Amino acid sequence: MSDSAGSEAQVREDNAVLRWIVRRRVWLFVFVALLFVLAFNGRWRLGRDSSLYRGLGHSLAQGHGYKFQGEAHGLAFPGLPLLLAAEEKLMGISQALTRDQIHHPVVPILVMTVIAVLTLFTVYRLVSMYFPVWLAVWVTAALGTNWAFIEHANELMTDMPFLLGLCLAFLGYGQLRRGGGRALRIKGLSLLIAGFVLAAIMRPTVLALG
Repeated sequence: MSDSAGSEAQVREDNAVLRWIVRRRVWLFVFVALLFVLAFNGRWRLGRDSSLYRGLGHSLAQGHGYKFQGEAHGLAFPGLPLLLAAEEKLMGISQALTRDQIHHPVVPILVMTVIAVLTLFTVYRLVSMYFPVWLAVWVTAALGTNWAFIEHANELMTDMPFLLGLCLAFLGYGQLRRGGGRALRIKGLSLLIAGFVLAAIMRPTVLALG
C-alpha cells in the first residue's frame, strides 16, 4: 500500500509509538496478510442465505434464469448471485456442481478474500485522506485482524462486497470534495458511482444513503 509523500513528517511532532507505527507499517500489513493466508481453507460455511445465493448463481450460470430449486425468486438482490454465476462461467462449470465443488468452493471464497483485501486498501486511503498516516495504518491493521472481518472474508455472503462498495463511494465523495484537476474529479466521480452501484446491487439499504 502506498502512502502520501512526507508521511514521516506528519508524525514528527508525535510520540515514539506513532513514529514506530508509520515506520513499521509494511510489517503490520504483512502480519495482516499472514492471518488471511492462515484463515483461508476454501470450505463453505453452510447457511440459509449463502445457500440461496449459490443456488441462484448456479441457476443463472446454467441459463435457467433467476430461480432457486426451480422456482422464480424475487427477494434476494442480484449482486452476489451474478458474481457467483460469473465465477462459474469463468471456471467452465457447465453442469451440476460436484460434491467437492459444493463443499470446497475455493475460487468463490478466494474472490471474497480479494474483495476483503481491496476493502482494507480502500479503508487505508479513506482514513489517510482525513487523518495522519499513523491512524490510517492502525485502523487498517485493526480491521484486518478483527475476527469478524476475517470470518466474513471467508463466507459467501453480501457483507464484504457491500462494505467495499460503501468505502469506495465514500472515497470517491472525499475526492470530489477535495477538488483538484479534471482527472482527479473524474476519478472521484467514478469511484463514487462504482461504489454506490456495487453496494446497491448487494443490499437495498444503501438507497437510503443515496
